[in-house]
Amino acid sequence: MKQAIKSGLLQGVLFGLITSILHFIFDKSIKRGVIYGISMGIFFTVFWFVLLYSQSKKFKKIKQVMSEHVDIIYDGAATRFIKTGLSGDRGWLFLTNTELIFIFIPQKHKLQDRRHNINLSDISDISKRTKIGAINSIAIKQDGKIPVNFALDNRKIWLQKIEQAKENILCE
Repeated sequence: MKQAIKSGLLQGVLFGLITSILHFIFDKSIKRGVIYGISMGIFFTVFWFVLLYSQSKKFKKIKQVMSEHVDIIYDGAATRFIKTGLSGDRGWLFLTNTELIFIFIPQKHKLQDRRHNINLSDISDISKRTKIGAINSIAIKQDGKIPVNFALDNRKIWLQKIEQAKENILCE
Protein backbone atom coordinates (compact mmCIF):
# COMPACT_ATOMS: atom_id res chain seq x y z
CA MET A 1 0.00 0.00 0.00
CA LYS A 2 2.85 2.36 0.91
CA GLN A 3 4.57 1.57 -2.38
CA ALA A 4 1.32 2.23 -4.32
CA ILE A 5 1.09 5.72 -2.79
CA LYS A 6 4.77 6.45 -3.49
CA SER A 7 4.49 5.21 -7.06
CA GLY A 8 1.25 7.11 -7.63
CA LEU A 9 2.76 10.35 -6.36
CA LEU A 10 5.85 9.96 -8.53
CA GLN A 11 3.81 9.21 -11.65
CA GLY A 12 1.34 12.02 -10.85
CA VAL A 13 4.08 14.62 -10.40
CA LEU A 14 5.77 13.59 -13.66
CA PHE A 15 2.47 13.61 -15.55
CA GLY A 16 1.59 17.00 -14.03
CA LEU A 17 4.95 18.48 -15.07
CA ILE A 18 4.62 17.19 -18.63
CA THR A 19 1.04 18.51 -18.83
CA SER A 20 2.16 21.93 -17.51
CA ILE A 21 4.96 22.19 -20.02
CA LEU A 22 2.75 21.17 -22.95
CA HIS A 23 -0.01 23.63 -22.00
CA PHE A 24 2.55 26.38 -21.55
CA ILE A 25 4.03 25.67 -24.99
CA PHE A 26 0.71 25.50 -26.83
CA ASP A 27 -1.38 28.04 -24.84
CA LYS A 28 1.47 30.46 -24.10
CA SER A 29 0.05 30.90 -20.60
CA ILE A 30 2.03 30.07 -17.48
CA LYS A 31 -1.06 30.37 -15.27
CA ARG A 32 -3.12 27.95 -17.36
CA GLY A 33 -0.19 25.55 -17.64
CA VAL A 34 0.26 25.46 -13.86
CA ILE A 35 -3.48 24.98 -13.24
CA TYR A 36 -3.74 22.16 -15.81
CA GLY A 37 -0.53 20.56 -14.55
CA ILE A 38 -1.64 20.52 -10.91
CA SER A 39 -5.15 19.29 -11.70
CA MET A 40 -3.94 16.57 -14.07
CA GLY A 41 -1.20 15.56 -11.64
CA ILE A 42 -3.77 15.09 -8.86
CA PHE A 43 -6.12 13.20 -11.20
CA PHE A 44 -3.34 10.92 -12.42
CA THR A 45 -2.09 10.24 -8.87
CA VAL A 46 -5.58 9.15 -7.78
CA PHE A 47 -6.05 7.10 -10.97
CA TRP A 48 -2.68 5.35 -10.50
CA PHE A 49 -3.39 4.55 -6.86
CA VAL A 50 -6.86 3.12 -7.68
CA LEU A 51 -5.36 1.03 -10.49
CA LEU A 52 -2.64 -0.45 -8.28
CA TYR A 53 -5.04 -1.01 -5.38
CA SER A 54 -7.60 -2.82 -7.55
CA GLN A 55 -4.85 -4.88 -9.18
CA SER A 56 -3.46 -5.94 -5.79
CA LYS A 57 -6.93 -7.03 -4.61
CA LYS A 58 -7.46 -9.06 -7.78
CA PHE A 59 -4.16 -10.90 -7.48
CA LYS A 60 -4.42 -11.43 -3.71
CA LYS A 61 -6.82 -14.34 -4.37
CA ILE A 62 -4.46 -15.84 -6.93
CA LYS A 63 -1.58 -15.53 -4.45
CA GLN A 64 -3.57 -17.42 -1.81
CA VAL A 65 -4.21 -20.31 -4.21
CA MET A 66 -0.61 -20.36 -5.44
CA SER A 67 0.83 -20.32 -1.91
CA GLU A 68 -0.88 -23.66 -1.26
CA HIS A 69 1.26 -25.25 -4.00
CA VAL A 70 4.54 -23.29 -4.06
CA ASP A 71 6.61 -21.18 -1.69
CA ILE A 72 6.36 -17.56 -2.76
CA ILE A 73 9.54 -15.65 -1.93
CA TYR A 74 8.46 -12.25 -3.24
CA ASP A 75 5.65 -10.79 -5.34
CA GLY A 76 4.33 -7.51 -6.68
CA ALA A 77 2.61 -5.63 -9.47
CA ALA A 78 4.50 -5.63 -12.76
CA THR A 79 4.13 -4.84 -16.43
CA ARG A 80 5.74 -7.21 -18.91
CA PHE A 81 7.30 -5.91 -22.12
CA ILE A 82 8.54 -8.64 -24.45
CA LYS A 83 9.49 -6.37 -27.30
CA THR A 84 10.41 -2.73 -27.00
CA GLY A 85 7.38 -0.53 -27.17
CA LEU A 86 4.94 1.43 -25.10
CA SER A 87 2.35 -1.32 -24.62
CA GLY A 88 2.72 -4.12 -22.15
CA ASP A 89 0.75 -6.67 -20.18
CA ARG A 90 -0.17 -5.60 -16.64
CA GLY A 91 -0.19 -8.32 -14.06
CA TRP A 92 1.49 -9.75 -10.98
CA LEU A 93 4.99 -11.20 -10.76
CA PHE A 94 5.75 -14.02 -8.30
CA LEU A 95 9.20 -15.30 -7.37
CA THR A 96 9.34 -18.89 -6.14
CA ASN A 97 12.31 -21.12 -5.29
CA THR A 98 12.62 -22.29 -8.89
CA GLU A 99 10.93 -19.79 -11.20
CA LEU A 100 9.45 -16.41 -11.91
CA ILE A 101 5.72 -16.62 -12.61
CA PHE A 102 3.99 -13.68 -14.29
CA ILE A 103 0.21 -13.87 -14.27
CA PHE A 104 -1.70 -11.33 -16.30
CA ILE A 105 -5.20 -10.72 -17.45
CA PRO A 106 -5.12 -10.09 -21.18
CA GLN A 107 -6.81 -7.19 -22.84
CA LYS A 108 -10.41 -7.59 -24.01
CA HIS A 109 -9.59 -9.14 -27.39
CA LYS A 110 -7.86 -12.09 -25.69
CA LEU A 111 -9.98 -14.77 -24.08
CA GLN A 112 -8.46 -16.19 -20.91
CA ASP A 113 -6.02 -15.45 -18.10
CA ARG A 114 -2.44 -16.11 -19.03
CA ARG A 115 0.78 -16.90 -17.27
CA HIS A 116 4.41 -16.68 -18.26
CA ASN A 117 6.91 -18.88 -16.41
CA ILE A 118 10.66 -18.31 -16.44
CA ASN A 119 12.83 -20.98 -14.83
CA LEU A 120 15.55 -19.36 -12.73
CA SER A 121 18.09 -21.87 -14.04
CA ASP A 122 17.37 -20.67 -17.61
CA ILE A 123 18.22 -17.03 -16.85
CA SER A 124 21.57 -16.13 -18.41
CA ASP A 125 21.56 -12.46 -17.36
CA ILE A 126 19.43 -10.09 -15.35
CA SER A 127 20.03 -6.34 -15.32
CA LYS A 128 18.52 -2.96 -14.52
CA ARG A 129 16.80 -0.96 -17.22
CA THR A 130 15.44 2.56 -17.06
CA LYS A 131 12.85 3.67 -19.57
CA ILE A 132 11.88 7.32 -19.91
CA GLY A 133 13.72 7.99 -16.64
CA ALA A 134 10.68 7.16 -14.51
CA ILE A 135 9.90 3.50 -14.98
CA ASN A 136 12.19 1.11 -13.16
CA SER A 137 12.48 -2.16 -14.95
CA ILE A 138 14.57 -5.29 -15.10
CA ALA A 139 15.69 -7.11 -18.24
CA ILE A 140 15.78 -10.90 -18.10
CA LYS A 141 17.78 -12.72 -20.76
CA GLN A 142 17.43 -16.43 -21.40
CA ASP A 143 19.53 -18.48 -23.78
CA GLY A 144 17.90 -18.65 -27.21
CA LYS A 145 14.84 -16.60 -26.23
CA ILE A 146 13.71 -13.00 -26.64
CA PRO A 147 14.61 -10.89 -23.57
CA VAL A 148 11.71 -10.05 -21.26
CA ASN A 149 11.46 -6.73 -19.43
CA PHE A 150 9.38 -6.14 -16.33
CA ALA A 151 8.52 -2.63 -15.13
CA LEU A 152 8.03 -2.89 -11.38
CA ASP A 153 8.46 -1.17 -8.04
CA ASN A 154 11.28 -2.09 -5.67
CA ARG A 155 13.62 -3.06 -8.49
CA LYS A 156 16.60 -3.32 -6.16
CA ILE A 157 14.81 -5.81 -3.91
CA TRP A 158 13.61 -7.83 -6.91
CA LEU A 159 17.16 -8.10 -8.25
CA GLN A 160 18.52 -9.19 -4.85
CA LYS A 161 15.77 -11.79 -4.31
CA ILE A 162 16.15 -13.26 -7.81
CA GLU A 163 19.95 -13.49 -7.47
CA GLN A 164 19.58 -15.17 -4.05
CA ALA A 165 17.08 -17.68 -5.43
CA LYS A 166 19.39 -18.43 -8.39
CA GLU A 167 22.32 -18.99 -6.02
CA ASN A 168 20.21 -21.36 -3.91
CA ILE A 169 19.46 -23.44 -7.04
CA LEU A 170 23.18 -23.65 -7.87
CA CYS A 171 24.01 -24.76 -4.30
CA GLU A 172 21.53 -27.66 -4.43
